[in-house]
Amino acid sequence: MRLSDFPVVFTKDGNYFFSCNGRSIRIISVETGQVVRVLSSSVEEGGHSDKVTSLVLNPRNPLQLYSASADGTLKLWDFNDAILLNTYVVGVPISHMVMHENRPDVAYLTTTKRSRKASSVYMEKKSKKLVLPPIFFVSLTMIF
Repeated sequence: MRLSDFPVVFTKDGNYFFSCNGRSIRIISVETGQVVRVLSSSVEEGGHSDKVTSLVLNPRNPLQLYSASADGTLKLWDFNDAILLNTYVVGVPISHMVMHENRPDVAYLTTTKRSRKASSVYMEKKSKKLVLPPIFFVSLTMIF
């Protein structure tokens, strides 16, 4: 098995890193190289139903991790306790995600296609109809 299908993300203290393999997220100790915990291991427990494509530490809380997936969802995890905290439905496969500490409530996403379904979810609270482009941002506090 490969270390990770996509770039790894390190914890703020540098003692662990996250790797995505298929639908699961492994937490690996830098010191030992051993897997210490697995997130998103089953759909039944709230995990992703398609491959995980991107990981980002929560800019507001370095003990939380956002994951994006080709299943069209973002998930927020408490990685110390392996608990799913929230699921955000975007509605289109997500190929990449980034966040910045100066805008911690916004996730910038790239997707593989446009979707009226996603735009209606995004614009629902603004009562507008707009097709989202393949690169867009999502406010995590306003729409979800």
